[in-house]
Amino acid sequence: MTFEQKIFQHFCELIPGLTTRQFSQLCGRSNNYYCSLQSQNLPMSNTALIHLAEVLGYYKDLGKDRAHSQSIQNLLTEEIARRQQKTPRTSFEVQRLISQAFAKIAMERDRAQSPLPISMGW
Repeated sequence: MTFEQKIFQHFCELIPGLTTRQFSQLCGRSNNYYCSLQSQNLPMSNTALIHLAEVLGYYKDLGKDRAHSQSIQNLLTEEIARRQQKTPRTSFEVQRLISQAFAKIAMERDRAQSPLPISMGW
């Protein structure tokens, strides 16, 4: 079973009655995206995986099967990270710079979305 088939199966467990067309829409793609990938034996795009992870974030916010949603989200993000590590790079320096850029962007995003710290005197 491919990674994509496993993800689809997990989503079917999370959302009973889910069709391949609906799953394709959850990927942020056209109705036939998933079937097309399966027929050509192609992997899902990183953008589609990220979109699915975001969908799961909203699903968890609704209080729907939070533990299962989190486990699927972890599978998706681990696959994205694994793919990133497989990207060919000519030097360790380039790999280090890309990793630093990811960390910087994440830190700026998190700081922008977090409330300001409050200090309280005693």
